[in-house]
Amino acid sequence: IDHLVFAGGVILVVMTQRRAGAIYGNQHSRHWTQVGRHRAKYQFTNPMRGLSRQVDGINQIVGRHAAGVVVFPDRTTFPNGRQSGVVTVSEFARMIERLDIKDRPEGALAWRRLKTRLGQRMVDTRAATTSPRQTAISLLATADRREPSF
Repeated sequence: IDHLVFAGGVILVVMTQRRAGAIYGNQHSRHWTQVGRHRAKYQFTNPMRGLSRQVDGINQIVGRHAAGVVVFPDRTTFPNGRQSGVVTVSEFARMIERLDIKDRPEGALAWRRLKTRLGQRMVDTRAATTSPRQTAISLLATADRREPSF
């Protein structure tokens, strides 16, 4: 898990991808393809598969209060369409803003339960001093770290 974010009573399991350019793939593909500069092609494992397992693991702890999202840089395109749950940094920031206007008490309870179980500091957007966009950019900037941020 790259990041866990609590926004609007929803626990978001966030997988960050630093791959820009054109991305091709669908939820059933084993691999997705990135076409970068000079039409160089790189295959990588479908991030939706791993994300699904991560969300299932979190939901085993907290019930059905977690959802997953894969976040790509803003300069990423999806020429054949994009899968549900795949967003850019800017879209992720807007998603957090929309979620923050909602209040789900049962989600807050699940968040506390998860924090207790994991014993880690996590990102609660209600307590953040930065904007949702800054939070999204910060999450993407830390994507290279091997340790998950909570």
